[in-house]
Amino acid sequence: MAACRTCVATLAAVLAMAMLASAEPSTARPLVISHRGYPCKYPEETIRGYEEAIAAGVDYIEMDVVSTKDGKLITRHDVLLDESTNIKDVDEFKNRTATKLVNGKNITGYFAIDFTLEEIKSLKTRQRLAFRDHSVDGKFMVPTLKEVLQLVKAARRNGTKVGAYTETKHPQFHIDNKRPLEEPLVAELRDLQLLADPGAIYLQSFDPASIKKLQELLGDKNRLPATWLIGCEEPIPTLAELEEFKEYGTAIGPDKLLLFNVNAADECGRSANSSCGALEPTQECIGRLEPPPEAAATSTLLTAAHDTGLEVHAYTFRNEGKFMALDFMSDPYVELNFYANRSRGVSWVDGVFIDCPATSVPWRDGGSWDPSRDSDENGARDCNYGGVVFAMIFLSIVSMAFSLLYVRERRRGRAGGAFSRLSGVEMDQRAQL
Repeated sequence: MAACRTCVATLAAVLAMAMLASAEPSTARPLVISHRGYPCKYPEETIRGYEEAIAAGVDYIEMDVVSTKDGKLITRHDVLLDESTNIKDVDEFKNRTATKLVNGKNITGYFAIDFTLEEIKSLKTRQRLAFRDHSVDGKFMVPTLKEVLQLVKAARRNGTKVGAYTETKHPQFHIDNKRPLEEPLVAELRDLQLLADPGAIYLQSFDPASIKKLQELLGDKNRLPATWLIGCEEPIPTLAELEEFKEYGTAIGPDKLLLFNVNAADECGRSANSSCGALEPTQECIGRLEPPPEAAATSTLLTAAHDTGLEVHAYTFRNEGKFMALDFMSDPYVELNFYANRSRGVSWVDGVFIDCPATSVPWRDGGSWDPSRDSDENGARDCNYGGVVFAMIFLSIVSMAFSLLYVRERRRGRAGGAFSRLSGVEMDQRAQL
């Protein structure tokens, strides 16, 4: 009986996940924000990646803005160029590393702020994550912010409803190094006449002071929607802080780990004391949801943000199972449906930062997931097996349940029971006993 109860409990959990996987969309249509372009197919923040993300139908393309030595704005995910370009392989730059203070930590590397735009334009981009496709490394240049904004402007002029979701990266670092980001960013928006185009621009920063400064420079008539990004290791904002931000902001952008509790799981190959944002070499998943998905309720941060009138744009949703909780079985649709709360018809998140547009856009529009759409996206191949694995687990559990019931019935000797009618031969044998 204990084994049977375990089997039924496991079956219930799988059925709950099946509901998430096949849930009918709610009336909510979360924004799909293409994180750094199309990083599961191309190096982060390249014109080609942004072009394909726009073609896929995302609502916004997302970019990080940093400054060069000569005060030009470029799009890089970090103030360092080490991981996203080939700068380490360029002989003339070998002795150009530096150590600088970033967010209270001394970091050594090749800082964009130490190179002119001309020097940076001589570099080539590369895929940052080792397990993703590197076949196009070295084929694209680092774009300027202006080039990316021009791409958005041209797309909108041609009838495509896409915007630029623009982050000031480490704004205090840039102020400390006499290259503030806010003034040149606003100047770029004015020069390209994007302030008069509603929906074209969304501002974002981990530093709310930077957003406040941007809004002051824009003026009341030109205020733009803006998101306060919140890292998984940062303190959760108080209600008073959220209410204050609402005076000049529109949404919060929390790491998805801040919304629901994820406990360490041995199956994930991830140490319990690793930082929440770290990706370990042996990592297969990030942990296990507690409580499990079928018992999850609206989190405190979600409730506080919505009660304050702020939207919630969570990050980052990727196709690879190593970035998901074990509960989602490496299926991006199961994870997205959970965070959007689609099985219950009430939205939890209002927007999602994603790495794989060809997966997320059909999900947003209520379609089913076709892994072939992402067959050329490294990592999506792993997800290709999600549905097969789910079906195998489900059938195995059902088979186990019926096997246990059959054995129990035989032990009770109920010759007339449902399981005794398997064949006429067995009936004859039982009649002779």
